[in-house]
Amino acid sequence: GQFTTSPNIVGGMALPSNIKNSAALAGKLKTGGFGFDKMMVVQRHHIRCSHVYTYHCEGQKDGGGLFIVDLSTGEKEELLNTADGQILGADLSYDGRTILFSWRRPGSEFYQLYTIGVDGSNLKQLTQGNHYNYDASWLPDDRIVFLSTRVTQAAYCFFTPVGILFTMNADGSKQQKISANYLNDFTPAVMNDGRIVYGRWEYVDRPAIPIQGLWTINPDGTMLQGYFGNRVLDPASFIEPQAIPGSKNILCTLTGHNGSCRGAIGIINPDHGANAQAAIRNLTPEIRLRGVQHSSNGPRGPYQTPFPVDSRYYLVSHDGTLLLRDYDSTEQAVVL
Repeated sequence: GQFTTSPNIVGGMALPSNIKNSAALAGKLKTGGFGFDKMMVVQRHHIRCSHVYTYHCEGQKDGGGLFIVDLSTGEKEELLNTADGQILGADLSYDGRTILFSWRRPGSEFYQLYTIGVDGSNLKQLTQGNHYNYDASWLPDDRIVFLSTRVTQAAYCFFTPVGILFTMNADGSKQQKISANYLNDFTPAVMNDGRIVYGRWEYVDRPAIPIQGLWTINPDGTMLQGYFGNRVLDPASFIEPQAIPGSKNILCTLTGHNGSCRGAIGIINPDHGANAQAAIRNLTPEIRLRGVQHSSNGPRGPYQTPFPVDSRYYLVSHDGTLLLRDYDSTEQAVVL
């Protein structure tokens, strides 16, 4: 049911004893206490990929859709049904009116980018071609940053085409490459200062399995800089970064190189050092991190797609169950 306060079992997995289901937190969300009463939700099957860099082209299964959830009642309004396709991810515009999303439609293996109004109207296709266009985010000037595999290159040790950063206007015009990476970029998002933060795979002068650290770049392609983890061996991959409001810290998923993109959830504060263990705060302590000096394939866990609500709480998927949690890992509410 919605907003459960039953014992600490989610998806059949026991949670750490220090994280309690909170009726007060559930009530605050249900009554609009966080400043919103509706939520955009993507439903899809878990992508069972063999490597972190193949989630756009491997392990796909049709089903699900795009929904608006009324938090006061728990009712879901279906904006788009994808029984014969799949939505990879979505981003809401700054004015809250338009959803940007990656959709693999029937009859095609490729994701393309679309927009649709929050009322289900005005569906538009922004990209096309025999290549993958995916993982898009709105930029502050109403343009879009996204990943595309249109540059012909492939991962050194596997079959997958490589997606790197592009930008375009909101209507799909002026598509421009801003990354010169020779391997995959991952899951771009916008920081509080307007820079793009994203995962980036390094291979030259690196071990074969790590390293996918966090990098930043300006929306015009200037000032490429390492943010954190370009010498970190465990976790192998930092993906799905999101800026925490009122902070320079980044919430992200900590996962491995081989296997799916699920794992632990952490907060990164690079002030402790660009490769320091102290910079990583694990918000899901039941998922063990071995430490930045250890060579490992990374943590395996049920968490992905973290999203900050404010400076104290965040949303996260626990194997398909949507949770609201605090950064101190003391309380949570089951949202959906």
